[in-house]
Amino acid sequence: MKRNMSGNISINEENIDALQSTADYNSLRGELVSAGIASLIFGLTAIATALVPAIWGSFFSAMWFLFGAFLLSEGILLIAGTPRPVGLISHGLVMVIVSIWNVVGAGLLVLILDPANPINKIVFQAIATFGIFQLIWGVQSIPRYGRFHKISIQKPSKENQRWFDQAAGSISAMKPEDSKDIVVFIPSEPYAKKLKGKLQGKVAIFVQGKGDDMFIAEKQQVNIVGLGNVRPRKSVRATLQIRNRKIKGKFPFQSFERYEIWKSGDK
Repeated sequence: MKRNMSGNISINEENIDALQSTADYNSLRGELVSAGIASLIFGLTAIATALVPAIWGSFFSAMWFLFGAFLLSEGILLIAGTPRPVGLISHGLVMVIVSIWNVVGAGLLVLILDPANPINKIVFQAIATFGIFQLIWGVQSIPRYGRFHKISIQKPSKENQRWFDQAAGSISAMKPEDSKDIVVFIPSEPYAKKLKGKLQGKVAIFVQGKGDDMFIAEKQQVNIVGLGNVRPRKSVRATLQIRNRKIKGKFPFQSFERYEIWKSGDK
């Protein structure tokens, strides 16, 4: 079974897992780089807070400076270091701890500082609110570990990386109206980007966003495990399983029809 699908590499039983491993590596690296950039931003914010004249030289200033330096170091490590799934957990936990300090520390300062200076109160109310945002960010980061924790993450070969870049770019740019082997699946998870799937022969490639995530699977590894009502010209709610990943969402009706035809075909 060989299929030239976006790139010069033919997908077959021998290399399909290696190509999926390449996709996993890129997805994890993208997650960690985003986390690292967030840490750099939060770290600079913490150091800026430490330099507020009203608290300069105090215990509060020292704590914000230490947290800021730690976040900057973590951010650099997440961006430049070897991608590891545990980095998502450590980043999430650090964010939770820092957020608690921002809420508690800033809240105390709102009560302690001279009420005659309303600017200080406004500044630290903003920091406390910022801490709540950090808490949400950290809590959301930790579950992303589940996407990668059972996967062996290895740096891909240059050939496989080129294939990934070409496949992600070409499939994400395709439109269902221009190609009959392209389907769209819209996840129900908030803020999740839609998936475009290229169904060809006995192989499917699903690309999320512009390559944020990718799943490469043989036909028997792609299934609908939960299906809602099917009505003509209406989106079809479904749970799509690709390999060991289950995604709840919906197919536009045209994409659902294409999926059914592909799935029932014998090529």
